[in-house]
Amino acid sequence: MTAATAYPTKRQIRRAVETARELGVQVAGFRIGSDGSIVVFEASEAPKDEFDQWRQAKSRT
Repeated sequence: MTAATAYPTKRQIRRAVETARELGVQVAGFRIGSDGSIVVFEASEAPKDEFDQWRQAKSRT
């Protein structure tokens, strides 16, 4: 038997993003989990795709 999923509601996501903005975070996106978790990404910490990671590594050399 699997655990029931409890995705966050639209209201909860909106509240998390609005709170982050009120705290001065420049929101770039968010990730939600089936356990109800919400992770807000700041613009400078937004996950990059593999090409961006490769390009950034190449620019350091």
